[in-house]
Amino acid sequence: MRWPAASWAPEAPPTPALGRRSSPGWLAAGDVNGFLGLTLDNTTNLVILASLLIGVFGFPADLVLAWIGALDDALPYLSIALPFALVTIVGGIDNTESALASGDEYRARDILLVEALATVLTGSAAA
Repeated sequence: MRWPAASWAPEAPPTPALGRRSSPGWLAAGDVNGFLGLTLDNTTNLVILASLLIGVFGFPADLVLAWIGALDDALPYLSIALPFALVTIVGGIDNTESALASGDEYRARDILLVEALATVLTGSAAA
């Protein structure tokens, strides 16, 4: 049985839709949790991949973990590399959207996968 609403009771304010915030800002409530979750996920993938390469496939540990020793040499160049990586990703998405606007349909996933493979090939050729 449902009781009729009293005419004298104040009406509850409407709740905002999920994902929307009442105050403006660039940091939403779940952003920190999402960042920490992605960090944990990527670290777990790195550990699992390194363990598989060393333990199952027999790769030498020095070869698999050589990138750790090169971090000191790479840190000064991150201020150059990270913006270029971001521009590459945004550019791939922008090209996909432009193609969609002109009538061609491409999946952004496929475009970004090709860019990722090209980056890996280029990086391995430069080593």
